[in-house]
Amino acid sequence: MSNQPSHPNTNFFQSLKTFFKRLLYVMGSHPIIVALILLSSVFWGGIQFQRNLDEGKNENYNSELNESKFKPTPVNKVNPFLIAAGGWYKYDNQIENESEMRIKVTKNQEEQYIILNGTFPKAAGYVTGEIGGNILPFAGKNLTLTIEGSGNSTFDNDKMFRLEANDRPLEPEENSNSITRNLGNKFINARDGNVTFKLPSNLTKLNLVFWNATLNDLKISGTVSEK
Repeated sequence: MSNQPSHPNTNFFQSLKTFFKRLLYVMGSHPIIVALILLSSVFWGGIQFQRNLDEGKNENYNSELNESKFKPTPVNKVNPFLIAAGGWYKYDNQIENESEMRIKVTKNQEEQYIILNGTFPKAAGYVTGEIGGNILPFAGKNLTLTIEGSGNSTFDNDKMFRLEANDRPLEPEENSNSITRNLGNKFINARDGNVTFKLPSNLTKLNLVFWNATLNDLKISGTVSEK
């Protein structure tokens, strides 16, 4: 009778069978060792679970931290007030012909400021309306006018000008640090500096009104902001 070599798979299954027999023997003979192995597995599995949980918390925390760190802060954007843009025009209550008006306005459209000159005994000014379209985006915002060169001009009873919105005089905000309101007809005192007005939400017209004044290179510019 010839000896045939055994198949490799047969040897493998025989070895596996022997292994499980010995394992069952150890489990039956040494239950304490088996219990310790099981407890150790549970213990180390719990530690690994907690580590994974902590890592997940850290990732969430870092993600929230990065989001808050790079979250943009609202900025009070300041824009130039288009006081020298098209749509503004001068007027003289006593003279209709523009070329003969005694108030003179020089516009610097690149830097957005105006220079005023002239002598007039009653009302004259500088106005823009809905036709210009350049003030409508500023409705409901704060307008800060900057005055320069007021000391070179002469004003009736220290009344420099008043600002009208929709043909109604506006009062300056309390934070206007350099210029205060005059007691008469809400005119602004003749001072260099800044004065801030809250523009109405239904803004369609703005008017700088002067009264009985001699203007000599009076410079006015402005900015607009949300607050």
